[in-house]
Amino acid sequence: MRVLTIYAHHNPRSFCHAVLERFTEGLRDAGHTSEVVDLYAIRFDPVFHDRDGPDWVDDSVPDDVLAHWHVKQSLVAGARNPLRRFLVKRWIGERDDRELVRRLHALVRISAIADGCFSLIADAASV
Repeated sequence: MRVLTIYAHHNPRSFCHAVLERFTEGLRDAGHTSEVVDLYAIRFDPVFHDRDGPDWVDDSVPDDVLAHWHVKQSLVAGARNPLRRFLVKRWIGERDDRELVRRLHALVRISAIADGCFSLIADAASV
């Protein structure tokens, strides 16, 4: 049997880690194969952020799909308070859905680049 164990604990000397080692050892002794995914070690973040949205939204999206998404209404609905709604409405202006998708795609790419730079800086600072 193949077993996938999901584990998340910050301390490798914890009771939880000892249980994980014994469990994995028992699986191996019984002839099973197993894989352990340590969520803490891979810095898994369970919170879904705006930057985690799809990055495949670009000019290739068909018009009927864009119409179904209700891009303008979705952007306004996603604004979390009156000030943000006002700013989003100003940003949308008279742009059509296709132009909004182009601009959002550019923002996602810029945000991903910035996140990568900040994580590199943070990793370098922790060394």
